[in-house]
Amino acid sequence: MNLIRKNLFKIAIVLSVIILFSSFVYADTADDKTQIEKVKLSVESSFMKFIPSLEADKKDFGLSGSESYSNANLGDGIPYYVLSKDLLNNGKLDDDAFTLDGYLFPIKVNGKTTGMATAQQDSSGQWAITDISSDSTYEGRILDAKKVFKDNIPTKLIYDRGFFIFAVAGKANSGYDIVSTEDNGSWDMKKNEIKSLDDLANKVVKHYNGFKQRKMTDSYNTPGGGIGDINTPKTSHNYILPFSIILIIVVFGSSISIVYFRRRKLVSR
Repeated sequence: MNLIRKNLFKIAIVLSVIILFSSFVYADTADDKTQIEKVKLSVESSFMKFIPSLEADKKDFGLSGSESYSNANLGDGIPYYVLSKDLLNNGKLDDDAFTLDGYLFPIKVNGKTTGMATAQQDSSGQWAITDISSDSTYEGRILDAKKVFKDNIPTKLIYDRGFFIFAVAGKANSGYDIVSTEDNGSWDMKKNEIKSLDDLANKVVKHYNGFKQRKMTDSYNTPGGGIGDINTPKTSHNYILPFSIILIIVVFGSSISIVYFRRRKLVSR
């Protein structure tokens, strides 16, 4: 009996360590500096593949003849989000309203921002640069939008190319407010004007439902544009918790088996 208690105690310790470890890993949030730095390091090699093209088009990116993208590097990134399936399908306007889609990194040449690099995960979970833009003013527009919110409340960057939304969302008492970084006639949003997410969500959901209905009847196609495919790449967080649960089950099952067979040996003696 004492042997069984000792083994159960060991099992409890192992499970506690696994759960604690899982909590620490899961707490590695998208806007955590360590996480951003990890993503940055993992995409640098893919960014270098764009250097020849950037050098060839450097005038379009605002560089002079004496400047070169051979000296380019990525600056500090920022996580960006898209409207989630929970919002589109269920109208949820809480923390489930947005889904992490990737990171935006400024392209720096001699300390000057000359463009924007988009980093996303592929189906295998690997991060890579998937798009390069000549937008060199986006950082300033984001900062201006953040200033509209009071009391330094937590904010999220919304960069949803499927719905043509570039805005900053801030957590309010009753949900989220949103501030567009540019004039957006599609959704009746003006630059740096604060609006309730409810207003935008109602319009987007209505549009999305109409799109689904047309798609179901095969009477509407949107080649190369429209609201696009709403499916987004999964983040590493999606895999952490399920893996931990599986690991717990395996360890627990193995430990029970050990206790059982040891007990049988003791009985046979």
